[in-house]
Amino acid sequence: MKKTLLSATLALATMAGTADADTFAGVALTSNYVGGGRTQTEDKPALQTYIEQGFASGLYIGAWASNVDFGTNDTVELDLYGGYRGEIGQLSYDINYYRYLYDGDLGNCCGDAFVKVMHPVFGPVSGGIEVSSNLEDYVMYKPLLGIDLGHGFALAAEYQFGDVDNETYWKAGLSKSFDNGTSVRVEYSDRSDDESILFFTLSFDTVLLKG
Repeated sequence: MKKTLLSATLALATMAGTADADTFAGVALTSNYVGGGRTQTEDKPALQTYIEQGFASGLYIGAWASNVDFGTNDTVELDLYGGYRGEIGQLSYDINYYRYLYDGDLGNCCGDAFVKVMHPVFGPVSGGIEVSSNLEDYVMYKPLLGIDLGHGFALAAEYQFGDVDNETYWKAGLSKSFDNGTSVRVEYSDRSDDESILFFTLSFDTVLLKG
């Protein structure tokens, strides 16, 4: 399902925040595709990729794909998404909708709407919240914390509550970004109704076309 922070999508959002009508793309190799605190690949590695088109207005559309393993005949997840991001002073915001498609029995199964805001707290520390819903039977709340350590290093943490089963999960990670668009991340995730997961990700993001 939808990727959370410390992912290629996050690296993309950072670049797109200062872009005009640019086209972005990226690829990532992760030791475990983790969504919402649960493995999506039976604790096996995943190869993931995306492409996104931004517009000068702040609108954007994109597609993200990964292999999955749920013990069913579904092997590929494709997320189609669109949204609007911008800034009001130091406050950054992102409003979007993701639709999840699978190549097996799950098919065109579901989707989620997201609203995310972030704001500097003090020095290198930023805080925010993401609110998401399937627009049917649940709303989830996710406080966010980010710390820029300098020299390309960053810490990020998130805590989620309010899903349909009223379970909670949290995740924290350390990332290192390089000037060539490459980043490496180590993340730890734990969920109240599932096992904890430690996983690693190597990703590369780039601007394919300048607007």
